[in-house]
Amino acid sequence: LRSDSAMPSFPTLKLRNGLDMPVIGLGTWQSTNDDVRLAVEVAIAQSHYPLIDTAEIYGNEQIIGDVLHKIFAEGTIKREDVFITTKLWPNNLHPDRSEAATRECLKRLRIERVDLLLAHFPVVTDADDKEHDPTVTVEDIWRGLESIYDMNLARAIGVSNFTVDQIERIMKIAVWPIHNAQNEIHLYYPQHELAEVCKKRGITLTSYGTLGSPGR
Repeated sequence: LRSDSAMPSFPTLKLRNGLDMPVIGLGTWQSTNDDVRLAVEVAIAQSHYPLIDTAEIYGNEQIIGDVLHKIFAEGTIKREDVFITTKLWPNNLHPDRSEAATRECLKRLRIERVDLLLAHFPVVTDADDKEHDPTVTVEDIWRGLESIYDMNLARAIGVSNFTVDQIERIMKIAVWPIHNAQNEIHLYYPQHELAEVCKKRGITLTSYGTLGSPGR
């Protein structure tokens, strides 16, 4: 984060491409419009959280974008002070649809590029999200994200809910390596093998449900 910012300094991890990613952030899954509006305002403007995590499927990118736009317009906190993560849902992970879907995410978030873009799950469904498309592999999903990265629409790319085997398959063919993996990790589901593979491969690992979750 910027040294001349009004935001306090938080610990960060350096991704494979040199980007600094804060180690703490606000997750917004299951947050309704009113809840997420207040949560983001308090987290960023008052508690100075350095990272906001959202996703297409959460249905709250628009309101998060509106709140952040208002905060940034006030000038004390700048866009570069806040690390923004979002995720593409399986119906938009087909390489033919992922670019357009990413541009829609950016439009809702009111930003030119996202800091971290994740593939939400290691599967692809049809455009209507009704049927699994078995012809599209995790390697194909990754090539789509690499294209988005090459277009400078995302500063980093990664995966969410992928297995060790799927991560290894991607790393064998990747032009750009996986920068971050996000998975459910807690005392009852520690995922030691995943952590070891990510460490070996230089992939930063984000946990969700770390302290428990009413939705898990």
